[in-house]
Amino acid sequence: MHVIYLTRPDLAEQCPQLLADINTSQREAFDIWQNKKDVARQAIAEVTQLPLDDVDFAMSRTKQVMYGLSDAQIETMLKELKHNRDNGTLLESNIWNDPARLKAELFYVPAAR
Repeated sequence: MHVIYLTRPDLAEQCPQLLADINTSQREAFDIWQNKKDVARQAIAEVTQLPLDDVDFAMSRTKQVMYGLSDAQIETMLKELKHNRDNGTLLESNIWNDPARLKAELFYVPAAR
């Protein structure tokens, strides 16, 4: 499962710091999950109101929490979108047949990458 944040291109151009802040938040969440399990556990319990035993069980079933998407993951998502378009699912626009345009319009890749 991946979480993807979508925005209009004009908003991304007007508010590049917002996108950077979202990426920073994701990186911080990743750091907490990887390096501060007790902090993550308490935060999840507080937000979800689940007992700690349930949170522990859920966390034990989560294989990996990632920060950012690799180029390979982006390419896989683009292929899946094209496959869905080619096979008549919900994606009716021809934009799904243009991976370069999709990558440019759907994925924000920080310049430092």
